[in-house]
Amino acid sequence: ASRWQAVLMLPGDYRVCLPVSGGPGARLQYVDLGLTVRVSNDTYYTPLLSAGYQHTCMGLGSSKVKCWGDGTHGQLGLGFGSKRGDNVGEMGDALPFLDFGTNALELSAGSRYTCILLSTHRIKCWG
Repeated sequence: ASRWQAVLMLPGDYRVCLPVSGGPGARLQYVDLGLTVRVSNDTYYTPLLSAGYQHTCMGLGSSKVKCWGDGTHGQLGLGFGSKRGDNVGEMGDALPFLDFGTNALELSAGSRYTCILLSTHRIKCWG
């Protein structure tokens, strides 16, 4: 049996596809992650998603972003030393969101920081 590994994520209009490779020369297979969110009868969005060294952040199709994982260096935007998602009851509605007041266009989580490009073409970073 061949092992598959993810090579990158491709956000689309109605889904996020994950191309996976079985090794050199293998055809790419696509896994539909089903991360599309329906906003109204004819409006969909694909959440922004970025994984850093030990944290992950997701833009919720508006001005809101949620980050979880290790926030030792402030990369979750919740203060220094915070960790989220390692204990019961910290995820979902219990996970605080960051609200930037304007829509997010891009999101990038790095090793000890997170940056967001807003629809105002301003960049905000934390961590």
